[in-house]
Amino acid sequence: SSSTSAITVPSTTPTACPSPCTCSGVVADCSARGLTSVPIGFGPAITTLNLSGNAITALTSTNFTGLTALTILQLSHNPLQSIAPTALAPLTALDSLDMSNVT
Repeated sequence: SSSTSAITVPSTTPTACPSPCTCSGVVADCSARGLTSVPIGFGPAITTLNLSGNAITALTSTNFTGLTALTILQLSHNPLQSIAPTALAPLTALDSLDMSNVT
């Protein structure tokens, strides 16, 4: 049995998950979704973001703003052409960056 509370949740919950990604707790899976850019609206508690196998061509200075808990970023198999100098700056907890097979 589940109950619905009347508490208003902020627009960005800690584990918010923008479409078309699927999230399980703090893991966001956006792999092979045909994305051409990084989705907006991830919650600040997300620790793993899988963007592999998409059509992302650029990383901007605001793509990862607020993702201070992110430790794993997977960008493999994307046709990346430009990465802003400050694109990864917000990712202060980043431990693992996979950019293999970037074409």
